[in-house]
Amino acid sequence: MLLLFQLIIYFDLILQSVHPRLRSRQMLFGPFKFGYYSPGTAPNRIPHRLYLLVKEVVDIMKTHNDPKKALATVERKIHFFCNYFHSHLPYHGWEYRRDNASTIVNRYRLKRGPEYNMAGYIPFSLQDLKVWKYEYDSDTNLARRDMINVMSIIHSRKTPAIWRLGAASIIFYCKICSCFGIDYRRLEGASEDDVCLMKSISLEEEEEEEEEEERRAMAAEIIYAVCSQRTPITMNWDEYAISFYLKMCTCFGVDSKLSEDDCQKNRF
Repeated sequence: MLLLFQLIIYFDLILQSVHPRLRSRQMLFGPFKFGYYSPGTAPNRIPHRLYLLVKEVVDIMKTHNDPKKALATVERKIHFFCNYFHSHLPYHGWEYRRDNASTIVNRYRLKRGPEYNMAGYIPFSLQDLKVWKYEYDSDTNLARRDMINVMSIIHSRKTPAIWRLGAASIIFYCKICSCFGIDYRRLEGASEDDVCLMKSISLEEEEEEEEEEERRAMAAEIIYAVCSQRTPITMNWDEYAISFYLKMCTCFGVDSKLSEDDCQKNRF
């Protein structure tokens, strides 16, 4: 599994280094937001997972004689959390400081029941994803829509086929899993609380919308072919597109100029 990760990452990084579109994308810097809370529903304390990470820092400082390396590992996770889950912090000015970690832990009140209240959280829309398509984060080398795709996978609690992800997505996926204490090899073992902060829009809706746009573009191409009375290039047309074209030609009395075989297959 590790060798597969390394091969995917190696070849994907080569592709990103030579692909002109990837080189021309707009660079972004965090912290990032992927949604917002409706008025009156914003959290009034840090997320429970962030509290556990800060508590881990406090425990390390109390028990380790040489805590430098252990602290660096946990604090990287804290900074990662604050950068990519900034929407869930209690207010804009909140930031982590090591000298304030004990105070944060002591003031955090544990409660019974669900640790998160996501009822007022609204993920950004499909339209926002289209605007962000060619932006990318300088740290992860991912566009925000790619980050949302990874978060959606984790939120589904269904272990993905790793070879379908790019190198940068695999790294981001593993970092989120590590930050939230999730086994990246088996998302099915994660709890609902483990993944709730990854809530985002359904990318299936985005795919449906893109398919609808393709259908509209195809319809416009067919109408243009009928109006111009030019022989259309049907190489990329499916049987439904050809059938629609023939019906349009019949309705307007235009010669379809298609082969006899195509006309016979799609006669109505």
